[in-house]
Amino acid sequence: MVALHSDGTLRLELGGAAADWAVSDPADDGSGLALPLGQLQMLLVHVTIPAGTTTGDYLLQVHVWDQAVPGAISEVNLTVRVTRSWGLALLLVSTPGALEPGTQGVWLLDIGNSGNGADTVNLAVEGLPADWTAVFSPQPASVAADDSKAVTLRLTLPTGATAGEHNFSVRADSAGANTTLPLNLTVTAQYALEVNLTREAEQTGAPGEMIYYSFLVLNSGNSNDTALAQVSGNMYSQGNGQLDWAVKPLDASASADNVLRVTVPAGSGPWTATLTVKSQADPALVATFELTLRSQAVPDVQLAELEMYPSQPQAGDSVQVSVTVISIDADLDSVYVSIWLDGQQIHGEWVNGLTANYYDKELTASFTAKSGSHVLQVVADPDNAVVESVETNNELEHHFSVEAEGSGLLPLYLVLVALAVVGGAVYYRYRNRERKPSLPKQLGPTLTEQTVKFPLVLNCQQCGSRVRVPRPGAFRCPACKIVARVEPDGSVVEPDAPRAEAPAEPPVEDPTEPLAEAPASPPQVDAPVDIPVPEATTPSSESSTRMAAFFGDAPLPPQPPRDTRPRGERLSELHPVQPMESPLAPEPEPEPPAVPEPVEAAAEPESAVAELEPKDDKPKKKGPRDFGPSIGGLG
Repeated sequence: MVALHSDGTLRLELGGAAADWAVSDPADDGSGLALPLGQLQMLLVHVTIPAGTTTGDYLLQVHVWDQAVPGAISEVNLTVRVTRSWGLALLLVSTPGALEPGTQGVWLLDIGNSGNGADTVNLAVEGLPADWTAVFSPQPASVAADDSKAVTLRLTLPTGATAGEHNFSVRADSAGANTTLPLNLTVTAQYALEVNLTREAEQTGAPGEMIYYSFLVLNSGNSNDTALAQVSGNMYSQGNGQLDWAVKPLDASASADNVLRVTVPAGSGPWTATLTVKSQADPALVATFELTLRSQAVPDVQLAELEMYPSQPQAGDSVQVSVTVISIDADLDSVYVSIWLDGQQIHGEWVNGLTANYYDKELTASFTAKSGSHVLQVVADPDNAVVESVETNNELEHHFSVEAEGSGLLPLYLVLVALAVVGGAVYYRYRNRERKPSLPKQLGPTLTEQTVKFPLVLNCQQCGSRVRVPRPGAFRCPACKIVARVEPDGSVVEPDAPRAEAPAEPPVEDPTEPLAEAPASPPQVDAPVDIPVPEATTPSSESSTRMAAFFGDAPLPPQPPRDTRPRGERLSELHPVQPMESPLAPEPEPEPPAVPEPVEAAAEPESAVAELEPKDDKPKKKGPRDFGPSIGGLG
C-alpha cells in the first residue's frame, strides 16, 4: 500500500534478483499514478515467474518516486518464494518389427521432466508373461528440470513364446509424478509336433489277443495346431485296428495320448503297419513310425498220467493221486489246476513255469478211500484265464470202486494163482515133450530117440535101387537081393554090424547132410544084448541067422564082392530120402533080444518071403526114382 504526503505523481519500479521477472501494475498505464494529498492507494503488483525457475526464495525490490520531487524515492524489498513443480512424459522413439520366439527386441524411449527440478525416474514393464525378460538402460534414469533423457528397452522372448499380438506398457515413476506408455509386440508363429511311442514298436501276441500301441503327441510350437493321426498296413486292416482319435486340436505346449488297438489275426504273421502323425497348420511337419506284430505260439494245457496208489484201494486206505501238467507248443507262466473227488475239491494249486512240451510238472494230492463207486476228476484252468489253442482237453476223469473192509479179492487171487501154477506146469510138460532125456554116459542101457519118420525110401547100397523100408531093422533089396539093416536114426549098416545101442563104436555120420527130424515120440530104451562079433568068413552070425529064419529056406544069393572101404566112408554115400506126408504106421514094439538059430530051423510065412523075393532070377530093372510112401510092404 502506498500513501503520498502531498499531491503528486508516483512512479513504480522493480529491481533486485528477480528484476528479470515480469512485474506489472494494472493501474499504471506508464504515465504514473496520481494520488490526492493524504489519500491512501493500494497498489497491486503482478509478478510472473518464468517457467523453469528453480525452487527457492527470490528478492523483489519495489522503487516508488515522485516525479515532482526527483529525490523523493521510497524503496520496499519484497521476498518471492518459488515452490517445486513435477512433470514427467514418456515418448516412443522407435520399435522393433515382429519377433520370433527366442529372439530379442529393442525399443527406444524418451523421458521428459517438465518440473522445476531434477528428477529420478524408475521404469518397469507391465502386461508381459513372467518368462519374458525386459531390461531398461539406464535404470533408473536421472532427468534435469525441464529436460529429457533417452532410454532403451530390450525385451527377450522365450523359445515357447506364443505367436500373435501381445500388448504391454512401460511405466515411469518419480518422487512426485508418474506416467505410462502403452506398447505392443507381434510374435511370429512357429509350428512343431513331437511324437513319441510309449510302447514297443514290435510286439508279439497270440491269435485273438488284443495288442496296444500307444504314443504321445506334443505341440512344441508357439501356436495352436491340430494333430492328424492315421494308420495303414495289413496289421491295421486284418487286425481290425482302431485309434482313440484321428484329429486332435492342441494348444501351444499342450500334449495328448493316443492308442492303437489291434487284434492279432489268425496265422503266423508277421504283420506291419505305418503310423503317421502330421500338423494341420504345416503339412510338411510329419512323424512316421513302422509297427510290427508277430504271432506267438499259443500254449495248450494238457493233463496226463493220472495215477492212484494203490490203484485198487480198500476202505480206509490213504490214496496218493498224481497227475502231470503239460504245456504244448509254448511256454506258460502259470495255470491253476484243481483235483475233485465225487464233485468235491480236495486240492488246488497254481502250477508255475511250464516249459513247452516238458513233462516235468507233477501235481500230487491224497485222500482217504471210502467204500463205493467214485469219480476222480482233474481240471486245468477252470476259469479259462489262459488263452489256449485247444480248450477241450483240460479235464481228466478216473472211475474206480472201493470194496468194503473184509470183502477183498483174496479168494479170486488164490484161484488165479492156482490157475497160473497149473498152466505153467502144462506148458512146461508140453514144451519139454520133444527134449531128449539127459543120462550120464556109461556102459549099459542107453537112451535113444527116433529121429526119422518111417517108412523110409532108401537107395540100395549095392545096386542103387530104391527100397521102401517100413520100420527099423533088416531089409533085402528086391533087385540085387543084398541084405542090409536100417537103424532107428535112418542110417543103413551091414546086417552083421553092431546095433546102434550096443557098446561098440557108433557109426560116423556126415554132418553136412542132416537127417529128417523124427516126429515127437517117447524115447525108446533098448536093452543091451551081448552079440558076438561075427567073423568075416563066417556067414552064420546072429543077423544072418535071423534073416535066414525070416526069409525061409530059400537059398541065399551069392554074396557080391565085399567092399573093403571103411564103414564110415561107405555110410557117407547113403542119402536118406524124406517121404511125403502120410499117415504114420503104428509104432513098432522094441524087438526082443534075438537068440542065434540055424538058418534051416527058421520058418517064416511064405507070403512074407514071396513079398520080398523076386519072381525069377532075372535082373530086375530099376524102379522109379521117386514114389510116395505106403504103409506096409516094400515099394
